[in-house]
Amino acid sequence: ARLDRGDFVATLLENNLAMASLRFFAPSKRLVLPSPSPSLLHNLRRRRLSSCSLRSLSSTSLFPPARHLSTTPSLDVPSLTQTLEEIAPSMAAALSKQKYYVFPSGFLAPSTVASIRSQAVHLREIGRLEQSYSVEHGPNGVVEFPKPGVYACEPDGSDYEDAPDMLHYMSAVITTLPGTLSGAGGALNLRSDAFGVKLAVTEPGSVYPRHVDAVEAGDTRKVTVILYLNEEGQEGGELRLWNEDGSPVDIKPEGAVAFLADEVEHEVLPSGEEDRWALTIWLAE
Repeated sequence: ARLDRGDFVATLLENNLAMASLRFFAPSKRLVLPSPSPSLLHNLRRRRLSSCSLRSLSSTSLFPPARHLSTTPSLDVPSLTQTLEEIAPSMAAALSKQKYYVFPSGFLAPSTVASIRSQAVHLREIGRLEQSYSVEHGPNGVVEFPKPGVYACEPDGSDYEDAPDMLHYMSAVITTLPGTLSGAGGALNLRSDAFGVKLAVTEPGSVYPRHVDAVEAGDTRKVTVILYLNEEGQEGGELRLWNEDGSPVDIKPEGAVAFLADEVEHEVLPSGEEDRWALTIWLAE
């Protein structure tokens, strides 16, 4: 069953879904449709997810300042849902053939992207983004290390007041793509009850080293969907995908892109003179 859009953030909060850790994705809870609760969105409280790998949660980030963005989203959710349904067959075919898919130009209106970017910046201003971490496998086991110049958070229902368009975009992708991609005739068999989300900003000059998203045992991420929130024409920060033959494909950090999370090696090239923003959603098997 699909979630009603208005109940999405309520579901996130009531069920405290296991979001994608900045290190691992191991969904442990099923999605259960809650009874509508009109007062729920007015009583959201910020809480740290048990799977979150962010380190310090200061007292100031528990209580955001009184100034909030409007809770009325500008995102046209029905239109976005229709677009996702229309592109699903070509997306599934591309993922099957070349393991990645670049969304069509204008997938989201520039004004919508700007709105989500503004909300992302606002989340950073109120202390939601913190140091991002990664892991490395070596002879002495798994070692955790910070990603220099990379800060992130896992948006959830408690962020609705501050980022309504972001939450509604997440809702549309998470409740539409698993079913439409799975039913598009390809080999994908995605779940609609488990997902991961990460909002990240990469500061000028910072990089993401070459890696595959889903390599750990029990990591069920299958498709990575990235929405870039950058100004058109922003220099640097290209996403480099590596084909099986070893040839690279560079994608500007604009629009949106998807690739197979457990197969495609990728990296982020050095960012230019501006912060690089990306909102990543993982769809799981």
